[in-house]
Amino acid sequence: GGGSGRGSNAKEEEDEQGWDPEHALRTVASIGNSSALIAACRARPPAGLWTLLEAMLPKTTLTHLIPGGGLFGSKGDAATEALRGTLDYGSCAVVGNSGVLLMNEYGEAIDAHSFVLRMNVAPTGGLVRKYVGSKTHARVLNNKWSRVVSNGERLPVKIEPGCALLLRTTDASILENAARGHYGQNYGGVMLPFNYRAVGGAKVALAAYKGCLRVRRKPLGRGGDLPSAGFAAALALSRICSKLRLFGFGLPPPGATTQVGDKKQAMGYQYFVERNIDGSLNAGSPAHNFDLEFAALQSLARNVKSVTMCGPGAEGNSECKP
Repeated sequence: GGGSGRGSNAKEEEDEQGWDPEHALRTVASIGNSSALIAACRARPPAGLWTLLEAMLPKTTLTHLIPGGGLFGSKGDAATEALRGTLDYGSCAVVGNSGVLLMNEYGEAIDAHSFVLRMNVAPTGGLVRKYVGSKTHARVLNNKWSRVVSNGERLPVKIEPGCALLLRTTDASILENAARGHYGQNYGGVMLPFNYRAVGGAKVALAAYKGCLRVRRKPLGRGGDLPSAGFAAALALSRICSKLRLFGFGLPPPGATTQVGDKKQAMGYQYFVERNIDGSLNAGSPAHNFDLEFAALQSLARNVKSVTMCGPGAEGNSECKP
């Protein structure tokens, strides 16, 4: 079906809709010194992310920045359409994996949402439940974990019954294996490609925000230009959900510690210890710039009333409570 990745049908559909993220990226690069960008970036307070994009991009490009299908393809097979029909985007929570989640007991607030999206193999329940909750409607898996699950191997985390797995990969062999897999029989959920157009849109948004920071001579953070799945999902859902709350974004302060159960531990880049396939510790990908993403999401939350950033410093915000 049309939900099976970047095949020829999917490409034709994108072409018909006039969406080309690389062209949009070139547009952003070509107007790096434009008066529209400089004015938007130097405004006081600084323009929010969507205002900035509206100042920089042609309306036709902006229209396609966020795909109509949201987190998965705009046209899909029976499983995709069945999933789309069951999702309630009234109140959404995107839960990142940052160690800052252990600074606040947001578990109950997260579980109060009608749609909860998590990343990769982040654990829920148990000792961390009061911090991260347990309700999960979908998980976005990166290329590494997409390959594991498409091979029929078990993920190193208990998957919630009925949870959809969204595979963030353009590897056709992974998507083909996933389509033939038995995930639905084992878990009662569906396995679908994550909408790569959402990643393209997030690339454009990050490039625009980075350009704005340059104009304002602000730090750009460290890392590459590839948006994380969490950032791409948050950007897409900001145009889909009636209310969107973001948890677990941003890096913990250096040297921060937390108490989980009876154990005091250093607050890591993630709130849990994740090991790669070869057993090595996952210390983060240099392809992502989490400082830049966090700043861009804060800008998004300032710009879009329905979006709230929940984390350290937001304890008094009623939007971050159940």
